[in-house]
Amino acid sequence: MWDARTNSLCWVDITNGIAHQRDHASGSIQTAEIAPLVSSVLIPTQPGHLYASHLGLIYREGSEQRLLTNPEPNLPTNRLNDCKVGPGGVLWAGTMNIGRKGPTGALYRYGPDGVSQVLSGMTTTNGLDWSPDGTTFYLIDTFPRLLYAFDHDPETGALSNRRVLRDFSKQEGVPDGMCTDADGNLWIAFWGGWRVACYAPDGTLVTQINMPVAQPTSCCFGGENLDQLFITSAAIGIDEEGFEQAPLSGGVFTVTPGVRGLPTRTALYPEI
Repeated sequence: MWDARTNSLCWVDITNGIAHQRDHASGSIQTAEIAPLVSSVLIPTQPGHLYASHLGLIYREGSEQRLLTNPEPNLPTNRLNDCKVGPGGVLWAGTMNIGRKGPTGALYRYGPDGVSQVLSGMTTTNGLDWSPDGTTFYLIDTFPRLLYAFDHDPETGALSNRRVLRDFSKQEGVPDGMCTDADGNLWIAFWGGWRVACYAPDGTLVTQINMPVAQPTSCCFGGENLDQLFITSAAIGIDEEGFEQAPLSGGVFTVTPGVRGLPTRTALYPEI
């Protein structure tokens, strides 16, 4: 996630429960221990950051942090996964089963009237984002390898006309994190696929970036002109032979793809 307030890149190390923030000008990196299985970082309208984790949604400012809410207290084997701020500053949060043992995941919307479930029956809720005008919502369910598109009402947050935009079951790797650019194209990281690929709003492949690592995990646009694509990757599960093939596994990368992204939205979260 790009934080324009500080011109810095923020990302998380899920399995170690750590958040990172890298100053774009100096390259200096700050780290903080957040919570078990911290999975997303978001910008609130207040100072500090919001983090998604196994415990639930956490607000942190400086060295102080507190748990705000857990949408699934009755499902201890579930955790929050990808989360993003949508049109109007509304926070959307996806969940997944930790052991990927069934479609117990869901999608939640943190609206002005509280938390409401928008979708259920998800395996690994991932890669959510919107078209530039906010009228189309995109969502990935990683292990069925499906990219969905929905009609989205920016005023109410209502979703309708769910359809499979792309089925990746016959391709290498599984779709993971995703972002949209200013032209409305979708940039998807493929875990196990050695690539980040760009798709038009109709699902047509536009281009792809071959990566030096097997497990790209997510991507976002940033930099002062929003023209740099930052890509995270994972090292978990890679053995010695795998590291010989991809010694940069677990690294964070930057590419200049020739397009610009959209500004990071801030969350209007009243409970902070």
